[in-house]
This record gives sequence, structure tokens and C-alpha cells, in this order.
Amino acid sequence: MTTLTGAVTQPTGSDPRSTSFVPAYYLASYGLYVAIFSATLGGVSVKVQGLVPLDQAAQQLGLITGLGAVFSILAQPITGAASDRTRWRHGMRRPWILAGALGTFVGLAGTGAAGDLASLTISFCAAQLFANMAHAAANATIADQVPAAHRGRVAGAVASCAPVSLLTAAVALSYLPSNFLRLTVPAGCAVVFCTWFALRLDDRVLPPPTRVSRQASGRASGRAWGRALWPALRRSFAFAPGSGRNLTWVWATRALIMLGFAGVGSYLTLYLAAQFQITDGTDQLRFAMYAIFIQTPCVVLAGHLGGQLADRTGHRRLLVCWGGLLIAAGIGIVAGAAVVGHDLGLATVLVGEAVIGVGVGLFLGVDLALAIEVLPDPARQAKDLAVLNTAASIPQVIAPVLGGLLVLPLMRDLAPDLAYPTWFGLSAVASAVGGLLVWKIDGVR
Repeated sequence: MTTLTGAVTQPTGSDPRSTSFVPAYYLASYGLYVAIFSATLGGVSVKVQGLVPLDQAAQQLGLITGLGAVFSILAQPITGAASDRTRWRHGMRRPWILAGALGTFVGLAGTGAAGDLASLTISFCAAQLFANMAHAAANATIADQVPAAHRGRVAGAVASCAPVSLLTAAVALSYLPSNFLRLTVPAGCAVVFCTWFALRLDDRVLPPPTRVSRQASGRASGRAWGRALWPALRRSFAFAPGSGRNLTWVWATRALIMLGFAGVGSYLTLYLAAQFQITDGTDQLRFAMYAIFIQTPCVVLAGHLGGQLADRTGHRRLLVCWGGLLIAAGIGIVAGAAVVGHDLGLATVLVGEAVIGVGVGLFLGVDLALAIEVLPDPARQAKDLAVLNTAASIPQVIAPVLGGLLVLPLMRDLAPDLAYPTWFGLSAVASAVGGLLVWKIDGVR
């Protein structure tokens, strides 16, 4: 366990911690992703379709996933800031990882057992809250443990985690016999892997506060503490002083690219029902599994090659740009798939998913390394990374609001056959703009 006394030190190129750290971190992230993807990929959608008529499913799904994303947005920066200040003698990240994994299991168990929209919404929001709590603390360990010269390769390796998790979640959704098992089995994996990672982690330990600071803290009144609470929460959602515009542009790039990606992923099963008349939930989940089977190797290969290329050449912005543009191209292919007929259209959807996979791999392969490279304050890196991570969470709020509550209902009244193609087209534009915004980031190649 690494104890910090005074200044925060960065891991060096010879630091041995990164060697054993990567596989444990990968499995922890994999478990958390599988747990949440099992819900967002189709578990909640199929659950909603069993509770309301199909013509109301998009709005209800948008409301539930949007509220869940609000909780994920709140969890990331607050947990990041709290973990930066945690003085537990067993580490500053470990308690948040363990508590988050256990809370995720409880929330998804409630989601699987829910018999009405209210309990479904509450349980899913709890799962999002705790999963993002664990993610915020786990993501900060990359900056803690991995030397700067190796972060591109680590980011490239970790880039395969999300698609492999998607694939696992799709298989679980297709073959596990009930909604309850479809959600609780992946959540149980998250608990096992996160516990293993937390126990193996050579976690940083902040020194205990001095006696003077403890006495001063004890004299603070409850009213003074209350006055300080809101500014502290507000600072949890702001970048460190001195960050300039770089972190803002990193955030905007990530948010727009992920908005496009979320626009397709959240509504693929409903798109199949509306455009291809695949209304059986099992058939929808089975096709989603095929799409992920196609997409996963594309993401893994592109992420690995992108991370290696970024470390060798030092060019990170170019790969992020190409990633955003390829995601946009793939979404466009999916949007127009229904035009060419039923069978050929379904095949076209799979082609689009493959193109999206290449773009996602290039983007994820260097995005985290680029973000860490522009962090201004090592002592606040967990909080700053958590604020950056809201760029992946906020699109989960915006996408359901724009798609399920605005664009899709409006287009369903004006031109029903164009409802989902229009929404997917807007998603493609968002990813393309996000890819181009990366050139506004200074100080990196």
C-alpha cells in the first residue's frame, strides 16, 4: 500500500505496479460494465415492453434511463472528490469500489424483480448510482498506478473491456431464462471481480490529518459546515483551477461522440420493432447479440492498434477524430438500413455496427490517455477524471430526452417511417462534430 506524505508522486516508467494492476483493473471494469450493460442493452427495455404498450415504450424507457443517468452524473464527480480526500488506513479508492459493487448488485436485483414502473425506476437509478461510484474510484487508479509512457497501451487494452462486456451482456440477455437472472448474474460477477481488484490494489493512503487540523475541524459549528457544503458540492463538478480550456474541450469531444453512440445503443431494440417488425423481446435481444458479435472484434482490434500507434507516434487527437467520424458513418448506415428491405436491411445494420465498432475502438483506445495527459493537478486527478466521466453519463440523459420524449414522438406524428432514421441521423451528426472538436485541445499531438 502506497502512503502519501506531502506531494503527490506520479508513477514512473519503471514502476512495477502497472504490470499486475492492468489485468485486475480490466476484470473489475469488465464486471461493472457487464452488470450495467445487461440493464441498458435490453434488460430494462424488455421489462418496460412487458409493463406498457409498445407505442408508450419509447417514452417510458427514455424517462427511466434518463433518470438513471442523472444519478450516474451525480455519483461520478462527488465520489471522485470524496475519494481524493478519503483517509481510510486501507486506501483512498478501495472503500468506494467495494461499496459501489455491492450497491450495484442490490439495485439490479431490484430492477429484475420489479413489477411496476415505479419500483423499476427506483431500482435502476440505485444501480446506476452505485455502479458509477465504483467506476469513479476505479478509473482514478489508472492515474495512480500507470506511468505516463504506458497509458496509451493501457487505454488501448482497456478499450476492449466495454465491447467484450457488451458481448457478455448480450449473451446473458439471450440465454438466461428470466429477467431476474439476466440482471443478477452479471451483477454478481461485478461483485466478485471488484472485490478481487480492491483486495489486490496497492492503494494510495493519505496521511492522517494533523492534531491541529483535527482540533480546528472539531470546533467548526454545524452551521458553518452547512454553509460550506453547497460550495463543496459545486466544486465537485468543476475542473481544477489552472486547467484552462483543455479539459473543457476534452469533455465536449467525449460528450458529443458518446451522445451519438448512446443514441443508437439505447434504441436498437425498439428500432427493430418499428422498422423491421421484430416485436418479440427474445428475438430483439438475439439480434442485438449478433450485432455485438460483429462489433466486438472491431472494437478490440481498433482499440489495441490505436493505443499502440498513439504511444509510438504521440498522435492522439488524430485517432480520436477518426474515431468520431467513423462512429458517425456507422450510425448513418444503420439509419438507412430499412430502405433496402427486411433481410438486406438487417444485414446492413450489422455492417453499420461493424463500422461503429472500429470508430469506438479508435476513440476509446486513446481517449483516456489523452484526458490524463492534460490533467493539471495530480492531487485532484480522481475528481477531474470523474468530471470528465460525466461526458459519458450526460448523453445518457440527453439521448432519452431528445430521442424518446422529443424527436421520436414528434416524427411519429409527422412521418412515422422516418422517426428512427431521423433520430439516428442526428446522433451521427453529434459524433462527427465531437470528433472534429478534438482539434481545439492544446498541448497534445
